[in-house]
Amino acid sequence: MKITKIMFDESQTSKMGLREIKLDRLGSVVALIGKNGSGKTRILNFIENNFDEIANINSFLKSDLNKDSKGTYNNRIPLQDIDTINQELFDYKLNRLRELRGKVKTRSRLEEKHSLEKEINELEIELKKPIKETLVIPEYIKKGFKLALTNNDIYTQLKSNFVKRIRYDEIRQLQDVITKNDEVNNSFEQLIESIVDEAEYNELGSLYKSSLRFLRKLPNQLALDWIDCLGDTKKFEKRVAFIRYKALKAIFDQMFGKTLEWKTKSIKKNITEDGVESTITGFWHINNRDFNYSEFSEGEKTLFAFVLLFFLMSQNKNIRLKESIIIIDEPELHLHPDAEIDLIKGIRNIIADSGQLWIATHSLNILSHLNYDEVFVVKDGQIFHPSRTIQKEALTELMQIEDRVQKLTEFLISISEWSFSHFIIECFTNPDVIEIAGEDDPQIKTFKEIIKSKANGKNSLLLDFGAGKGRLLEKSFYDEKFKEVVECSALEPQKEYHKLLSSKGIKKIYSSHKELPKKTFDFIVLCNVLHEIELSQWIPTINSIIESLNISGHLLIIEAKILSKGEKVGKLGYFLLDQYEIQILFNLNQTPKILKHADISDSITSVLIPKNNLELITKEDVLKTLKALEANTLYKIEELRKKADEFNSNNKLGREAAFLSQLHINSRLALKYFEN
Repeated sequence: MKITKIMFDESQTSKMGLREIKLDRLGSVVALIGKNGSGKTRILNFIENNFDEIANINSFLKSDLNKDSKGTYNNRIPLQDIDTINQELFDYKLNRLRELRGKVKTRSRLEEKHSLEKEINELEIELKKPIKETLVIPEYIKKGFKLALTNNDIYTQLKSNFVKRIRYDEIRQLQDVITKNDEVNNSFEQLIESIVDEAEYNELGSLYKSSLRFLRKLPNQLALDWIDCLGDTKKFEKRVAFIRYKALKAIFDQMFGKTLEWKTKSIKKNITEDGVESTITGFWHINNRDFNYSEFSEGEKTLFAFVLLFFLMSQNKNIRLKESIIIIDEPELHLHPDAEIDLIKGIRNIIADSGQLWIATHSLNILSHLNYDEVFVVKDGQIFHPSRTIQKEALTELMQIEDRVQKLTEFLISISEWSFSHFIIECFTNPDVIEIAGEDDPQIKTFKEIIKSKANGKNSLLLDFGAGKGRLLEKSFYDEKFKEVVECSALEPQKEYHKLLSSKGIKKIYSSHKELPKKTFDFIVLCNVLHEIELSQWIPTINSIIESLNISGHLLIIEAKILSKGEKVGKLGYFLLDQYEIQILFNLNQTPKILKHADISDSITSVLIPKNNLELITKEDVLKTLKALEANTLYKIEELRKKADEFNSNNKLGREAAFLSQLHINSRLALKYFEN
């Protein structure tokens, strides 16, 4: 789950000393940067406290997909897979109730028995709430209880399941308990035991405490399971202990930056008349050394507390950690610089593409590892959107706090160098799938205008080639005229996106260009796709596209003129063509005209090529295109360097220089590849 848009007027935010909040196109990380008192924490608090309104703004409960044939909203399916979410929650509560009823019969201590009975009563009340809207649940559950949810219930459940505010007192509490006797409690098992015995949990609750008890004996449980499975690896890996070990290891390795492994050793052997007796114990290794907490630095001890907390959350069936919105205020507290970066990188890896991280920070170390579009400067209660000067503004704010180091001053002066190096680093990472787009996105505006002007009547067949998660067609479907004139299909190699594409109204979905029917489509659109096709696949892929167009069809190519982020595409990198290189690739008689919406700047290349102008491309066409690309990029770099006076204060020029330099290198490498 991600918050992609927030809209609050100042009349709603002024009580907390904030200006209006209007944010959209939010990605996987949202970093609020500013000095103390700027309003960062107040903004996080406001977002957490107003999640119900934010959820409504983000259409978690209402979307066109949930309308029935009469155009009214069907709240029985208010969120994709909400039935599944509610069913899992119901199942968990029901199973928990049965488990507690069994436990209470075996407990003799009145205090413990009373605690269990209290939880049983709370669960029984929750499971018997009046029914206003029955969700789809399995038949065997219907015989027992039915689950009823209003919209308010769903908002509450969404927040409970998907929004997690990590407060420093949770981390501090875990760390304090761990370090209380760290001179004697150095082993993993002893540390976990001290937490179980001494921590006052409050929010963490009894569920976390039971997970910790399991974690304490986990190494020995793994040893027992290994013996019990007689070395059968497949059987062993299905055991609960191994599954939890994998969860712990994944979080530890990602967040700690070191490798956690489980080992066994025999501490006692004895031969008897009946056979051999052996006592085996399990223990932990970190980077091939015994786990020893006293060897951890202070920053590592704090990181270890984060690891435990994230592991505990991962074991809570009600929390979908990978799909959660994680909120942390000042994650840098009590962490050394390297640990700050490890923490942010670790959380990024845990939530991956499905979740979102919100942080408020004034750490220069964290700032230096953020993408420019993730940085939101906060000043006097107002949020400033990412822009070409955002790093400079952020540093200006933070330098007032940490007036140190000449190197940072140089960094501030040479901001375009930062953009250059950051872009080059990104060229060694796989491209992101664009999930969201604003309705004013220039590519979407251009796409809709071209299709509506060229479509002849209704039901023109359109193929979105490389559709990703369907952001292009999803936004276009808001335009009723567009919906009237086209019937949409998609090609997307990543099959995990097919279900999402179908839910957005796309009729037919292909996985490969080899599946495309010939002489079929009126339009095939490549939006931000041509540059992502691996060079070795250009000829078969592009020729399949050409053959799939009907005799009066059109090929529409839309690309940004400059990539905002570096991308790794295949072995040779990206190849972003403008209209001149497109003319050479397709052997056109003249340079195709750039088509764009009237109020859009020259930030995109968009060309429409009729099928009768297209011939199958050859290796010779590709070679000519690469040679032209090599020459054109060199010329553009030379022209850009004439703007040297602007360079130091403009990170847009830094990104452009990095983009052109990498594109020039890619074209030279590609020519060498073809020569060989």
